[in-house]
Amino acid sequence: SNRWHFATRWARRLPVVLVCPETLWPKGRRKAEPRINNCRILEVLPNSGAVWGKAPQLQVAQILADMRTSGAQRPLLWLYNAYFTEAFAILPAIARIHHITENYFDYDSWPPAPYRERIKFVSRTADLNVAVSDGCAKPLKEFVEPERIMVATNGCDFSDYGQPGPPDPETISLHEGFRRLAVYGGNINERIDFELVRRIADASPDTRLLFVGANKLE
Repeated sequence: SNRWHFATRWARRLPVVLVCPETLWPKGRRKAEPRINNCRILEVLPNSGAVWGKAPQLQVAQILADMRTSGAQRPLLWLYNAYFTEAFAILPAIARIHHITENYFDYDSWPPAPYRERIKFVSRTADLNVAVSDGCAKPLKEFVEPERIMVATNGCDFSDYGQPGPPDPETISLHEGFRRLAVYGGNINERIDFELVRRIADASPDTRLLFVGANKLE
């Protein structure tokens, strides 16, 4: 929702490219984003290996090739995924913005330590770190100057997300026998306070809790 929220607004003034690390195609793959005018998608190689290894070099080359084709010279780089660390640091840009939607530093086992180091590098490299909450901004204050950190709460275009397709029959069936269906959408990992979830379930027996997302619990 954050990427959608900002992309729809930027695209009113300038071309927007959403870069996704999802393809194994060596030249990068360009796709239209028909839901947003003046916006498209560039699929590049994933990069979850060693810093400054072969994968990020190829990823940077794919983005540079796309920039040449599009005539882009000094883009605004808005980064969310720290696996774009090398591209964020190397690519020419008019400004580099790091968008922080997670607090990765108050948990010992997730994410892996190398990813947290990437976040530190990105945060130091960025001209501005934009956090969605005070809780997300607080850990950055240990290694980033206060003037390069700001808090901007989440934005969501409800009119766009409020136009769904047909209701999912399985989800609808889960509502039966309960007054409300409370849905959590996101990664399912150890950062969820499951003891608190149990207490909520016990205190609200007329509400069914539904967790939807990738299960990353070991």
